[in-house]
Amino acid sequence: MASRIQFPYNGTTTAVSPDNAHTTLSLNVDGAYAVTSASGNLTVHYEDTMGAGKSLSVLLDYVGSTALVSDAARLMSLIKTVQQQPSSCPIFKLTNDIPSASTPANFRLEKDTPFSAILGDAV
Repeated sequence: MASRIQFPYNGTTTAVSPDNAHTTLSLNVDGAYAVTSASGNLTVHYEDTMGAGKSLSVLLDYVGSTALVSDAARLMSLIKTVQQQPSSCPIFKLTNDIPSASTPANFRLEKDTPFSAILGDAV
């Protein structure tokens, strides 16, 4: 059974509204071994299954680039827990996930490009 984590996602609008208040994107974290933070976004790194030192990474693109370095450590901790409990599918929220009237969509994944898959060198 897959190990998955859900992330709040701006699925239909750029604001937090009733039609996307519970919209999430699920990410399979089987084989994930590291999480890094850069430019306010998080990247989940997967085991080398491509050979030649190459690995798959998934960049989670947050509205307003609001992810903190501490969020990367929290996500890695959650990944380790979920990998031991594959039937669970918790929701991961950023540390400062307190949307305000001026930035209602911050702390959620981008509407148009919530993630990108990257093939590159292993971390």
